[in-house]
Amino acid sequence: MTVSIPWALAGAAAAWVWRKIEKALFYKTYLLSHRRWSSKHGLGAFWEPLGENLEYSLRIAQSTDPEPQLSRVAFRSAARRIERFQVVFEAEGMGYKYQENITIHGVGETPIVYTLINLPVCEPVEIIGRSTRYSLETVRFFSCVAFLEGDRVERISTPLRHSLTQTWAENSRWKERWGIWWNLDSVMVAQQELQIFWHWLGTYSHLGLYSPSATSSRPKAFSRFIRCWSRPIAKAVGSVMGMRWLVIAQFWLAMWSGLFVIDGDDRLSWRWSRRSKKHVSNDG
Repeated sequence: MTVSIPWALAGAAAAWVWRKIEKALFYKTYLLSHRRWSSKHGLGAFWEPLGENLEYSLRIAQSTDPEPQLSRVAFRSAARRIERFQVVFEAEGMGYKYQENITIHGVGETPIVYTLINLPVCEPVEIIGRSTRYSLETVRFFSCVAFLEGDRVERISTPLRHSLTQTWAENSRWKERWGIWWNLDSVMVAQQELQIFWHWLGTYSHLGLYSPSATSSRPKAFSRFIRCWSRPIAKAVGSVMGMRWLVIAQFWLAMWSGLFVIDGDDRLSWRWSRRSKKHVSNDG
C-alpha cells in the first residue's frame, strides 16, 4: 500500500512554524529599533516656527506606515494664545498640487492635531538616472492669519517652500515582516559599530597599545614577545571576526542570549551596565 505524503500541507505547516520561531527571535529587537526611529521622526519630534506666536510639526504619511496612512500636522502656541488660526497647506509632487484649508480654534501650549485627508501617501514613483521621484516632493503654508486675544490680527508672511528630504527611503533600512514595515536603523548601526570594533582591534584597542612608562614584573624577554605578537594577533582575530556574516551572527547571538542590549547610542552594551539600564527602562 502506497502512502502519499501531502507535501503542500507539510510545507504550509513548516512555514507556519518558521513564522512563529522567526517572530519569537526577531520581533522584540525590531520593535525597539522601530520605536526609536518613530520617536525621532514622528509627529511632535520637530517643531518649526510659523510667525511669532505659532509652531508646527508635520508628519507626511509614507508607504511604510501601517494603515491608515494619513498625514498630520500639529500646531501649538509659541508665545500668546491664539483664538483662531487659518492657513492653507499645500503639497506638490509629480506635477500635481494638493491643498488643505485649515482652521483651528483656541491654540495654546497643548498641540492641536489636524489630519490632512487630501494628501496622497509619499512613496517612490519612478527612477530617473540616479535620482528617485516621489509622489510628494515639496510642502508650504500660505494665507496664514492668526486672530489673537483682544481682536488683534496677525498676518504671517508666507514661508519658503520646503523640499521633503526623503531620508526615510534613501538613508534608512526597512524590512517587511508579519505584515508590518519595520525600521531597522538601530540594528544596522549596532552591527556597524561591532564591525568597526573588530576592524580596529590591535590598532586602537588595549591589545595593540604600549606605554613606555608602564612597569611590569614580567621578564623583559616575555614582555618583548607580548609586545611583538599581540598587535598582529589582535589584527588577525579582528579581520576574521569582522567579516560581515560573522558580525551579523555575533549581533543576533548577543541579543538572543539576553546578556546584551542596544544602548542609547545604538551600540551593543552589557545589559547590567548603567547606560543600558537607563535605556532599557526608557524603551519599555
